Amino acid sequence: MDICPSRTVAIDMRGYGDSEKPPGVENYAMDILVNDVKQVVEALGRQKFILVAHDWGGAIAWNFILKHHDMLESYIIMNSPYTPTFFQVVLSNKKQFFMSWYLFFYMLPYLPEIAIAAFDFIAFAKVLRRRKPKEISPVTDEDIEAYKYTFSQPGALTPPINYYRHMMKTASTAQSSKNIIDIDAPGLFLFGDLDDYLILEHVTVVKKYVKNIEVRTVKGANHFVQQDDPVSVNKHIREFLRSSQ
Repeated sequence: MDICPSRTVAIDMRGYGDSEKPPGVENYAMDILVNDVKQVVEALGRQKFILVAHDWGGAIAWNFILKHHDMLESYIIMNSPYTPTFFQVVLSNKKQFFMSWYLFFYMLPYLPEIAIAAFDFIAFAKVLRRRKPKEISPVTDEDIEAYKYTFSQPGALTPPINYYRHMMKTASTAQSSKNIIDIDAPGLFLFGDLDDYLILEHVTVVKKYVKNIEVRTVKGANHFVQQDDPVSVNKHIREFLRSSQ
């Protein structure tokens, strides 16, 4: 059985890569980011699609699911906490609070951009290969250089950080954890269990607040699970797509 969709589209979200980079924190509000996805799908002439997302893409995906679940055939989210409960977990769990230090750091002007660019963007190698030496990491030197090239372009760092700045600015008005997703579209939640930014409790939270979803923990994988263990991630995705056809 052919489980591949007729078209696969990987987009640079606003502010990333060659996509437009509107200035100002207000241009990275969640409603705008969700609408970007909706407009891309509609521009491609699709009424339903399979949504696959990770990290910030996952945060946008959770909000997309809450607003536009009727557009989904199914969805796959990797290492991205269920958005409506995230800040409750941060404030109630000391470990998650300290793991989230960078959220507060990113609220500062200029300094986050300087820190990420420091020492020839060494941060990319550190976070993508975390817990695995270069010799065994699936992330190659060429991959690292691609990240360096993309984010070394003029003005390329501020828009992605503005995602965090807007999120923290509006944290007090974040959605209530009472939002429970109970929709027809099946979901898959993948989580690398050696995530240095998110605790495993987020897996339990997803099981509690999201119905009709499969949860798989990828053992030994870091936050960037799809890059740290692509073999396991692709295996889980293929199995899910077969079962959800």
